[in-house]
Amino acid sequence: VVLMGVAQRTAANDPRVRSVPFLLGLGIAVWYAVVDTIGRSGGFSALGRASAHFPMIGLGVFTPIAVALFVLPLIAPLQRLVSDEHVQPRLIAVQAYRVVPGAIFLLLLFLHQLPAIFAVPAGVGDMLVGLAAFPASAWLRDGRHGLAVAWNLVGLLDLVFAIGLGVTTSPGVLHLIHASPSSVAATIAPVVIIPTFIVPLCVWLHSISLRDLFGRRAALGIPG
Repeated sequence: VVLMGVAQRTAANDPRVRSVPFLLGLGIAVWYAVVDTIGRSGGFSALGRASAHFPMIGLGVFTPIAVALFVLPLIAPLQRLVSDEHVQPRLIAVQAYRVVPGAIFLLLLFLHQLPAIFAVPAGVGDMLVGLAAFPASAWLRDGRHGLAVAWNLVGLLDLVFAIGLGVTTSPGVLHLIHASPSSVAATIAPVVIIPTFIVPLCVWLHSISLRDLFGRRAALGIPG
């Protein structure tokens, strides 16, 4: 909705911008449908997989991240749209939804479906980042770019840490931490939507925010 409103305002200068929200929404919907279908068919599950095999969940996590980081920046109308000063604070605020997957991880810990070594840092980290999303959005609107940068970096670090713990506590070639239970539940539908859809989406949102923030700091001559 935010992108559509900004697209309407900027379409006069660049008509290509008008179609960006629709195409982006369509792409996200298709991406969700694909990973949901694969997840429900057990395609990402670590159950019964030989430890020498590369975990399929890795492809589900890193493929969309790679596309977002290396392909989307090449789409000039999209970059123009997401760098709008009215869009950036709202793209930060929208990550308040991370409270939900964080709570799900902690609930699965309570139900003995996930190991504490993974669920506690991943769940608590997501919840804290989600709760801080609205304050971070306000910091950016107030021109406090350094705090917004810090929030984004902490949010990315939380995702990297959670992915690392999830992989190393699940059966597979990188099963380095033998906890009981393992993190297999995070590779099975419907929970698998978190690592294959929500996590890559968060990475993309953090990346476009940081790119814009560092660009603004450079334009203002702010070091670091």
